[in-house]
Amino acid sequence: MRGLHAYSIVGVLLFVSVCCCFYGGQACLEDERKALLQLKDSINDYSNNATYSSLEDWVGEDYCQWVGVSCSNSSSHVIGIDLYGLRDPSFGVWYPNATLFAQFKELESLGLIYNQIGGWVMGEGFIQMKNLKELSLWGNMLNQSSKSLSGLCGLKNLQYLDLSYNNLEALPSCLLSNLSALEGLSLYWNHLKGDLPGLCSLKRLKTLDLTHNQLHDRSLPSCLGNLSSLEDLDLSINNLRNPIGISTGLCSLKRLKSLNLLGNQLDDRSLPSCLGNLSSLEVLILSSNNLRNPLGMSTGLCFLNRLTQLELGYNNLRSLPSCLGNLSSLQTLDLSTNNLTFTFAVSTGLCGLKRLTELYVPNNSLHDQSLPSCLGNLSSLQSLDLSENNLTFTFGISPGICKLKNLSYLNLRSNSIEGGIHPCMEGMHNLQELYLSDNRFTGKIPSFIFNNLMKINIIDLSNNQFMGVFSFSCFANLSQLSNVDLSNNMQLVVETQHPAWVPTFQLRYLSLENCRLNQLSTHTIPSFISTQLNLYHLNLGHNSLKGTIPSWLLYNTSGETLLLSGNLFEGLIPQSTHNTTSSVNFLDISENNLSEPLPTNIGTLFPQLNYFNLSKNILQGRIPSSMGQIKHLQVLDLSSNNLSGEMPHQLSKNCAQLVYLNVSSNRLQGDVLPIDAILTRLQYLLVSNNNFTGIIPSSLLNSPDLMILDMQKNTLSDTIPSWLFSLPKLVSILLGHNYFRGHIPIQLCQLSNLHTLDLSNNFFSGNIPSCLTNISSWKKTDQIQISYVYMNVTTFHPRPSTSFTTKGVTYFYMGLPFSLMTGIDLSMNQLEGDIPFQIGDLGQLYSLNLSNNLLTGYLPQSFQNLKSLESLDLSHNKLVGRIPYELSQLDSLGAFSVAYNNLSGKIPYEKALTTFGNDSYVGNPNLCGPPLERNCSLEIPSQPPRDEEKNSRVHDNPVIFYSFVGMSYGLGFWGVIGFLILNKNGRHKYFRVMDAYIDRSIEKLSEFRSYLKICCFK
Repeated sequence: MRGLHAYSIVGVLLFVSVCCCFYGGQACLEDERKALLQLKDSINDYSNNATYSSLEDWVGEDYCQWVGVSCSNSSSHVIGIDLYGLRDPSFGVWYPNATLFAQFKELESLGLIYNQIGGWVMGEGFIQMKNLKELSLWGNMLNQSSKSLSGLCGLKNLQYLDLSYNNLEALPSCLLSNLSALEGLSLYWNHLKGDLPGLCSLKRLKTLDLTHNQLHDRSLPSCLGNLSSLEDLDLSINNLRNPIGISTGLCSLKRLKSLNLLGNQLDDRSLPSCLGNLSSLEVLILSSNNLRNPLGMSTGLCFLNRLTQLELGYNNLRSLPSCLGNLSSLQTLDLSTNNLTFTFAVSTGLCGLKRLTELYVPNNSLHDQSLPSCLGNLSSLQSLDLSENNLTFTFGISPGICKLKNLSYLNLRSNSIEGGIHPCMEGMHNLQELYLSDNRFTGKIPSFIFNNLMKINIIDLSNNQFMGVFSFSCFANLSQLSNVDLSNNMQLVVETQHPAWVPTFQLRYLSLENCRLNQLSTHTIPSFISTQLNLYHLNLGHNSLKGTIPSWLLYNTSGETLLLSGNLFEGLIPQSTHNTTSSVNFLDISENNLSEPLPTNIGTLFPQLNYFNLSKNILQGRIPSSMGQIKHLQVLDLSSNNLSGEMPHQLSKNCAQLVYLNVSSNRLQGDVLPIDAILTRLQYLLVSNNNFTGIIPSSLLNSPDLMILDMQKNTLSDTIPSWLFSLPKLVSILLGHNYFRGHIPIQLCQLSNLHTLDLSNNFFSGNIPSCLTNISSWKKTDQIQISYVYMNVTTFHPRPSTSFTTKGVTYFYMGLPFSLMTGIDLSMNQLEGDIPFQIGDLGQLYSLNLSNNLLTGYLPQSFQNLKSLESLDLSHNKLVGRIPYELSQLDSLGAFSVAYNNLSGKIPYEKALTTFGNDSYVGNPNLCGPPLERNCSLEIPSQPPRDEEKNSRVHDNPVIFYSFVGMSYGLGFWGVIGFLILNKNGRHKYFRVMDAYIDRSIEKLSEFRSYLKICCFK
């Protein structure tokens, strides 16, 4: 009975404890659910987040199913919270209450990445989080308060801490010294530059990431060697030159496996000779430093027998240690962008790396003799990059490369390789990526080599000199093929239609531009493309393809980029046959023969467009108003067509993403833009050669980023509004051939970045502003920073171009010439007064045209400073005086005219001016000398002697003139005074003469007064 009683008591106690645990646990779980809801209310989440649409799914009892919440399988308590980017930036900085998280007693992992956190309310609440092991606060604003991190000092059991991207300048002294359990610390992308207090006390630390800070040599403590557990150290992108911490402490890190010093300022003396002591080191990254021929490499590097990855790219290395072959475990070697040529010793050492799988040597100075004959011995090599060197390979490709049977990646682009592709490539069965572009390959492409390359997925043979006929059907059985580029082989005929074949591949990228596609057969779009459902990039440009554009090409593929420019397509843009819309976002059909009106529903057909180029066709009709439905449109080019009507209101109001708008050379009329246009991102507005009327639209004030304004050859009128020059980024203003009037606003001089100004063929009057010297881009070299606007992909961008008349010819400038061109054209107006001599200070001006005005006065001698000037036209004015001799010193002049003025004297027919004939001087009756047939009289000197020139220039200078007056007065006055002081006899004689003169003057004055009295009395 006693035993039974005992068992009964135990059973009762067990039952009671289970009940208490169950009901108490339910209460705890309910508390955690409520705490999560409080956290949700505190965040103010937003619904447009890319990762978590919102926290609207945080409903119901089972919070373990809520997004971002992880629970224990045994207790159902919250053990993980991951809330990525849920704070709406419009709500400002978030200061969460730390006690909210302290309610989760079993919480082990907390992620609050990118949530605008600036600190904590009741930060001491972190002390209660005994189980927290991982805390990630990446991408917040913890630099807002010096106390924002102090609360974290209580997390005694924390093992991983990420404070990256917080702009921190310092850490609280308690943070590192208190977190003794820390194994991983990431401080990536901050502004740390001073000491890191407590760092050396982290005995358990295995990973330390200090990338992209401002650490200098003294920032790293000499006790760095105390981090005896450290395995991964990243100090890349700092300001390290010769850090004491590296040379005294680094070499003691016996367990270190990875060391990254990329992007510092290390030189040859920075690498310690004790580097070889890091016997566990497997990864060493020294790229982007100032290494040339580091002794540390030969004394320490070659003892790193466990090293598997060595990166030395983007230095200025001229050689490598011959002991390179000692790195018997090396698998990856990156030597990109140096000045390496490879000596025999280096080549021999390189060939000893039997385990090497990746070798990258692009952008060096390698030539054929640099490559060792033993290269084929690297039997483990899988990736080889020799691009951007000086290789020629007389026989197309070095046979040694063909011995690399395991090679999967081969890049030889941008060399000078000649001849044909070597047949031995047929045996490279493992090849997956082949890049031979931008070389000098000739002859036929040997199609048979592709029969055995069954693993190939990328083939790039573009920009070579291949010729003959190449049948695309040789790729038919390459089922892994995804990318093919045969573009810009202008003598190559690519045939896709014959013989009949069925592709086994699904391409993602296909470029057949400028390779005479189907020129021997149908001249049409390859039919096999209709089977390529994953094709995101297709370029068939400049192939003279004929016919109409098939509907399936626009609507039945998943393509994002479609380039059809430079062909002979006719008709119209087809409608969808199945009421589907196009997924294309980059569409270029320029330089074709499309002649029909644009579809009225074009905005519905192409809702995803970012880039749309239909220039240089024969399009008729109006611009459809539905174009305004393409919300993400950034680039629209409809130039050089036959479009009429007005600019659709919806386009300028709804397409707020527009950066580039070009409708020049059409028959458009009405206002350029409506008054309520909202083109806030517009940078290029090109509307020249139309029939636009009215004034410059004030809605351009909504486009603060406007760089180019081209309104030439319209019928715009009124004055130029002064507000136009408040747009600070304007670099080109082209308003020529309109009906503008009034004075040229002096506010023009506010545009310090202005490069080209064309106000020609208008009715401007008044003087030329003398403040043009305020425009700094005309005084010093200042290249325009052209923004390439298509989704930050520089391969695809509009090429901003403008027309500017210089040397008597209208040129179209684009690309680099456009960015460097500077010029002023004020011709064909009614400007009067003198030419401002200040224009002579515009030393970087390439073109100046002031012809056909009413300008008077002399040619400024200051023009001698226009050393960059290539075209100067001052003809058809009322200028007088001589042609300054200094103009003959302008060696860059390629066009020059002072015809039809009132100039006189002998032409300084020397140097630069000897290249110009009679037409440059005609219409000046008083000019003489070559090249005119009018002889000069002997009384007229050809030019003043050099001394007289100098003297005349000196006297013309106001400062020098008044200095001479002052000096003369001083010399005269003090000369007399000095003579009287130093010469006693002379002084007495001077005073006697002066006394006699005064007495005689008084006597004469008395006689004159007596005479006046007699006259008056009479």
